Amino acid sequence: MLHILRTHIRPVLEYASVVWNTGYIDDLRSLEAVQRLWTRHIKDLQNMEYGDRLRQLNLFSVKGRLIRSDLIKCWKIFHSPGPIKPSDLWELSSERRTRGHQLKITVRRCQLDTRSRFFSERVVNEWNALPDSTVTSTSLAEFKSSLLKVLGDRLFDYFV
Repeated sequence: MLHILRTHIRPVLEYASVVWNTGYIDDLRSLEAVQRLWTRHIKDLQNMEYGDRLRQLNLFSVKGRLIRSDLIKCWKIFHSPGPIKPSDLWELSSERRTRGHQLKITVRRCQLDTRSRFFSERVVNEWNALPDSTVTSTSLAEFKSSLLKVLGDRLFDYFV
């Protein structure tokens, strides 16, 4: 069941999530319900709480995976050659007196709720909160490993 979930179900749920993820709680609950139902059918885990099942199976919640995928995409924009440059989406913060890393993004105010849910806006606070050692990782594997340590239990958080 776990193999089927990882190879067939999750890719469908998460395909292009950087584009469609708006962070609406009802949407996240609907997606989480699919994973919740699927993990409930795994032998010996039927009577466990959902959060305990996730930890037992070492699966992140849908909410945690979406945060993680947003941050990975952000790292790729900063560190990988590609068609999207950081200057196309963000303005780097010129403020160097406060804590943070060298790739800190300026937080823009959004007048519309719709705009605040765009990838380029919703990822800013999460990205700025990362430590310098994570943001300046030299490889994607190193970034993912560091991200796992930094986000920790947040990757297992879910909406009830």
